[in-house]
Order: sequence, then C-alpha cells, then structure tokens
Amino acid sequence: ELTKFYGRYTRTLMTRDFYQMAGRAGRRGIDKEGFVYSRANLHRISVDEIRRIVYGKNEGVSSRLNTSYATILNLYEKFKEGLFKIYPLSFHYFQTGKKGQGEATRSMEAKLAILQELGHIDREAGLLTQKGQLAKAVYGYELILSELYEEGIFERLDEIGLGVLACATVFEPRKNQRFPPISKKAKDIKKTCDDLYEGIRRKESRYRISPLSKPPYFNLSHAIESWMRGDDFSRVLQFTDTDEGEIVRYFRMTIQILREINDSAVSSHILKDRIANAIRLINRDIVDAEKQLREG
Repeated sequence: ELTKFYGRYTRTLMTRDFYQMAGRAGRRGIDKEGFVYSRANLHRISVDEIRRIVYGKNEGVSSRLNTSYATILNLYEKFKEGLFKIYPLSFHYFQTGKKGQGEATRSMEAKLAILQELGHIDREAGLLTQKGQLAKAVYGYELILSELYEEGIFERLDEIGLGVLACATVFEPRKNQRFPPISKKAKDIKKTCDDLYEGIRRKESRYRISPLSKPPYFNLSHAIESWMRGDDFSRVLQFTDTDEGEIVRYFRMTIQILREINDSAVSSHILKDRIANAIRLINRDIVDAEKQLREG
C-alpha cells in the first residue's frame, strides 16, 4: 500500500495538486514501514480523486536496482565471491532482459574492482579492511568519506570542521546556485576533498561507472559554521540562498552522516567524542526534529 501510495503521491505532487508533502519510507534496516503526510489543495483536486489515488488499483512496480558501494561491501562481507550468485535472485534480474542483466553484472564487477584497488577489501583473505568497514556504513558517500578517513582527516578536524565536511558531503546545489564566500577552514577542507575526489572520478571513469560518485559541495559551509557557533537561524539565512526548509533538511542529513561515521567500528574514542559534540552543536532548536515533534 505504501509503495502504491508513495508512487502516486509523488507523481501527483509534480502537477501541484498536492503540496507540502513530508515523511519518509522508514529508516533503512530499522523501520518496517514509514508514513507520508501531505496537504491537499482542494482548489485543484477533488476528494474523489484523492480517494482514487490512495485506494485505487495498484500501479506496476519496476525495479530500481542500485548496486551501491555499500551494498557491494555488505554482500562481499557475507558472501565473498558468491555475491554474484545473489543478483540472479533479485527482482531486477527477473524483470530485465539479458542486456540489462549483463550491464548490472558488469557494474558490480567494476565496483568490486575499484573497492579492491582502493583498499576496501582483501580478496585473498576474503575480508573487509578498516576502510571498507567505514565505507559500508556510509551509504551514498562511501568512497570520498573512506578516502578522507584513510588520510586521517577526521582525526585532525575539530567539531566545526567535522560539521562543515559532513554538510558538504550531503549537500547538492540547485542548478546555477551561487557559491558564497567560505572561511579558510572550509577552503582547506574543500581543497583536500577536491584532490581526493579527482582521484575517485578518474578511477570511476576508467571503470565506466555511471553515475559517478557525488562530489562534496561547500555552499552551506558558512551557514553551518554560523549555526554551530550558536547564531540564530535568521542570521544563518544571510550566508546562503538555499531555502529555509532545505537548510534544515541538510543540517539533519549532516547529523545522520555524522552518526553513521560514529557508529562504524573504526572510529576512535577521541573521534567519537568529537563527533558527538558536533552533533550536539547542530541538533538544536529548529533542526532538532524530536524537539519539534514534542512541541507540536
């Protein structure tokens, strides 16, 4: 029901029949279900149409297989080289022709080769390295964060530096969005990230990986530094042209990626304490989702 409901809701939202949709499909590996809430614009859609969308015939479900680096690492840890026997059991394999099946297999092989080349796995021992243990925990940002970890960058950053780095990792600018001035701290972190990402981009291009891993974007660096130093949200808005709701969302995503790094098996006690402090500085007032729910 959720799959049907969410799929229809998303399509209708694009026609502006609905607005202010919020929710999620559940936290990966934690929740069995999720909830989506939306306010209907009754000037543009009737109650009968809403009822049809919610309770009507199920739409077809198409596989959107995403063999991320984290997926490959988790499968390798459990099945070793046998991970390639798992794909033929998938819904994507069932739905896709030979050409699509061949490309999916090639992509998995290419990503496994990159992970071995970058030192995430030891195929002779059939084990993940420490670097691989971190990468499997940070879905969507595996390569850049594990490269930063290997370079010892996390350990050298203070709380605000960790916030800047994590925020840049998750942020995606709009087309033609301006890049505001950033601090020397952010510039230094950006230079390191740019150099590491260029190496990742070259390897992925050589292995014909598409799409390429997302690069860090530092557009919100000044904003999150201001917020972590205790400034009011109204002041934070002066440092970016990103919408208010988007700022809150990206700050919350920043907290999530910091938690994932902190929960990985490779973080030192010193780094764990520093990350916990960084999260505390970000997760306040309007950004604190639990507090917002409690206060209604």
